[in-house]
Amino acid sequence: MIIAYDKGLHMNNGMGGMKVEKVCAVDEVFRRCPWLSALFHLPPSVRAIPPTGQVTARKGGAVTLECKASGNPVPSIYWTKRTGTGKSAAKIGEGPVLSLERVERQQAGVYQCTADNNVGEPVTVDMRLDVLFVAWHGFQALFHCFVPC
Repeated sequence: MIIAYDKGLHMNNGMGGMKVEKVCAVDEVFRRCPWLSALFHLPPSVRAIPPTGQVTARKGGAVTLECKASGNPVPSIYWTKRTGTGKSAAKIGEGPVLSLERVERQQAGVYQCTADNNVGEPVTVDMRLDVLFVAWHGFQALFHCFVPC
């Protein structure tokens, strides 16, 4: 009998005879023994890189948003950006990395990385992008010039 549990795999023939136990990361087991992956379906999990989910960019610069997903089968990853109403818009990218070039203030906000492998429900992690910019406020100067006679 093979039982998968939190970050590990326990193998035991269950008959009291030969007993083999090995505990290691499930992803590592599937990498070392690909034939095992056909036996297990694991729902997706996803995490933000960095774990805080906070990313800052300068206006006009480039920024990369990244997330890592795991599961079996390997999840597909896609990106959306939350709208002002809190809902996600259409897909704006696919894969674990979303690269934004020449960032503008309007691109600040919450981006969502979603992982889905059709095992259970898709899972999402939020990432907040802050855009730094220089705010110029209009100044007016009024000069009075008096010319003596």
